[in-house]
Amino acid sequence: MKQTTGKGPTLGTGIDALLRNLGAGPTTFKFGDHPDQYLMIMGPEENTPKRSTIVYFLHAGGWMAGRPETFLFIATFFTQMGFPIVLGGYRKAPQSKYPAQAIDVAQGLIKALEELQWDGDIILAGQSAGAQLAAVLALDKELLNAHGLDQDRFRGFISVSGPLDLSSNTEVQFKQTLKAYIGPEDNWDAADPIRMVEDPPDMEILCLHGDMDMLVNVKNSENFIKALGNDAKARLVLVKGAGHFDITAMFEREWEATAITREWLDMLDPPK
Repeated sequence: MKQTTGKGPTLGTGIDALLRNLGAGPTTFKFGDHPDQYLMIMGPEENTPKRSTIVYFLHAGGWMAGRPETFLFIATFFTQMGFPIVLGGYRKAPQSKYPAQAIDVAQGLIKALEELQWDGDIILAGQSAGAQLAAVLALDKELLNAHGLDQDRFRGFISVSGPLDLSSNTEVQFKQTLKAYIGPEDNWDAADPIRMVEDPPDMEILCLHGDMDMLVNVKNSENFIKALGNDAKARLVLVKGAGHFDITAMFEREWEATAITREWLDMLDPPK
C-alpha cells in the first residue's frame, strides 16, 4: 500500500521494573572490543502503556559515520509510547567492509536480548544506512541462522529513507559510498535488501520516505514494496516536502506521518 502525507509476550514484573529504571536515561553495553561495538538501551517512560515488543533501532551515517547517541531523540519517540528501545552501533567503513556491519547488528541484538533477558518479539527499525542494515537483519536468513536468531520474532520493520534497492541509486556520490562500504560493484548484490526478498516475510513493514529525498531516491522504497508482493503486510508512506535528513523531524514534531507511525505501532502492538 502506498500513501502520501503532508508534513506536519507482556513484560514480566521483574523485567518491567528493570526497563522502567532504564527509562531515566540510556544505559550502555559493549558487545565487542571495537569502539563502535556498543548498544544504548532505554526503558519506557513513566506512566506509559505496557508493550509486548522491544524496538531495535540502527543509526544513519552513510555506513561511515554516526553514533547511537545522535538518535536519542528518536528513542524518546518510542519510549514515550511505552516501548523499550535498543540503539545499536556497528563498525564503520571504509576500515570495516560489509558484512562486518551486518555481523555487528546481529551480535548487538543478541547482546541486548541477553542483557534484557528478553524472549519476546522485536521491532526492527533504522534510518538511511541503519534502515539498510535493519532490512538485512530482517531478511538475510544465512545471517540469522549463523547467529541463532529466529525471523519469526521480528514482528515489524520500520525503514526511514532506507536504501533498500541499491541498484536504483545511480548518483556518483552514492556509488562512491557503496564502494567504500561494500567494495567492488560485483559485491553489491550481497548487501542489497531487495535481493534478499523471497517469500513475503511474516512481519508488518512500514517504509517512510521523503518525496524530496535527493540522496536516497524514493525508488528504493517503492521498488522494495513492489518486490515484497501483494501478499506482504507492507505500507509505503511518502512524506511530502521531506528530504533525506529532515524527515527525522517527524519524530519530534506532529506531522501527518507521525500520527500514521503511532497508529501503525498501536496496531502492531496494542497498548495495555
